[in-house]
Amino acid sequence: MLLNLSVTDFIGRVASDAPAPGGRNVAALLGALSAALLCMICRLSEKKIKEESVREEIRSLFARADALRNTLSSLVDEDTAAFNQVVAAMKIPKQTPEKRSRRTKAVEEALKKAAETPLTAAQSCAELLELARKTINLTPVELISDIGVGAGSAAASLEGAVMNVKINLLSIKDNQYVTEKRSLIEGMVSRAAEIKKEIDLKINDGL
Repeated sequence: MLLNLSVTDFIGRVASDAPAPGGRNVAALLGALSAALLCMICRLSEKKIKEESVREEIRSLFARADALRNTLSSLVDEDTAAFNQVVAAMKIPKQTPEKRSRRTKAVEEALKKAAETPLTAAQSCAELLELARKTINLTPVELISDIGVGAGSAAASLEGAVMNVKINLLSIKDNQYVTEKRSLIEGMVSRAAEIKKEIDLKINDGL
């Protein structure tokens, strides 16, 4: 499992000529690190803030950020599994009509799985940005640079994940599926950009 590698080994794997881990894995890992940062911020904020109502809200934000951290961490390896499934489907023989039909169906299913995995990562990062926007109004000023790094990482992870959804959509023949996913992506990216802009403005005002 990629998550069991040391940081140095993971970087080395990415730098190699192997097709995986690749951009989809890096995007998921970046999202997981963003969630981890938000968890840290919530933990530190809870220790510094005296108002119990605010502390309770921070605990709620932490619980969601921690759940997203686990989701995104699992996607680091799931992305490789999805990629390998596409490769395996492509290798199915196609000498007869029956085999070609089986191969076509297997490839379509594998491509959809390969699109769904980064889509889950993108949706998770979109939610992380929402959490960062809420957190920035509750945390001490000395933590806003960490929020900025976390929000920037979430935005970059979302963008990378969306790219990997789109690259798979190019080969999927189910037009309804493709249209639905593209529409979902467009709305998510637009909303995320608005939130990121709001976060950046608040951080710049505080620095």
